[in-house]
Amino acid sequence: MVTGRYGTLGQVFYVKQDFWPLNTSLFVKKFKGVEPRFAAYLLESLPLAHSEGAGAVPGVNRNVLHQLPVRVPDRDGQRRISSSLAHLDDLIENNLRRIGVLEAIGRHRWDRLNAMATFDEAPVAEVLENGGGTTPSRAIERYWTDPEADVDWYTPTDLTKSGFMFATHAAERLTASTVEECGLRQYPARSVMMTSRATIGAIAINTEQACTNQGFIVCIPNDRIPLYVLFHWMRSNVERFKQLATGSTFKELTRGTFRALKIRIPARDDAEAFERDVAPVYDLALSLQRRVHVLRKLRDLLLPKLLSGEIDVSRLPLPPEEPEVAAPPPPPDPPRRGRRRKESA
Repeated sequence: MVTGRYGTLGQVFYVKQDFWPLNTSLFVKKFKGVEPRFAAYLLESLPLAHSEGAGAVPGVNRNVLHQLPVRVPDRDGQRRISSSLAHLDDLIENNLRRIGVLEAIGRHRWDRLNAMATFDEAPVAEVLENGGGTTPSRAIERYWTDPEADVDWYTPTDLTKSGFMFATHAAERLTASTVEECGLRQYPARSVMMTSRATIGAIAINTEQACTNQGFIVCIPNDRIPLYVLFHWMRSNVERFKQLATGSTFKELTRGTFRALKIRIPARDDAEAFERDVAPVYDLALSLQRRVHVLRKLRDLLLPKLLSGEIDVSRLPLPPEEPEVAAPPPPPDPPRRGRRRKESA
């Protein structure tokens, strides 16, 4: 069981195989009778992100961590709790693996298209409608606190944190009146959003009408360059986009530079065949992604309730005991160097 000491805090990993921890991590090797998987969930529930040291980089102070009060049920209760949460984790992991397989199929079919199709070239500015976004003033509180807000407003963090091909929801939303008052551009569902500042090249397809902040280039597909052709062309050129980025404080791919690029356009018949080929694959990937989102929300809801005892688990079936993993033996001493003495005859 491992968690980070510095930087991004709060992520806990339950590791079954041998590993080498870095000096920026904390790990547990003596569980003192606590069921190991339960210990991972317990550690995940603690306010690690608030146990920061005095340095510039946020960190977990181990002495503070040791003093945090915790509630630990008996061994059977621990096993029931960890089994319930592990079931959800296994479902999430299984769906993520399936999404990975589907996206690999899509990439393979894109490679096949590139090997077999006829292509033309044109400047992005001539064939793609694209734009950026902006941030409404944070000083005007009503922009950000209206409970009726229903327009997704994306920041680069939404994409980098998610890591999915589809952007189904943003962390923050705006009302239609705020969008209009601030002159924000709304992009239609199934546009392709790409981060263009600092972190360059995180790409996702929005599933609902959306706005973005200024750290994006957003492209709208069309009949000549349909959705998945556009998505794959952008993703396959991320390294090129990074090389063209400029700036001293942080790198940025400007919209002017992006619009001057030439895009390879497959013949219409080839593009339409590719879309027909991959659309069912990506529809299934999106369905699985939404399922993962629901399972994660359920897991996050249950975790504190199970650990606090708010949910009674005494009637749940008792799972089989996990075998304790013995600590690996220490590595052998390295061979001693030096001349071997000649043995006398």
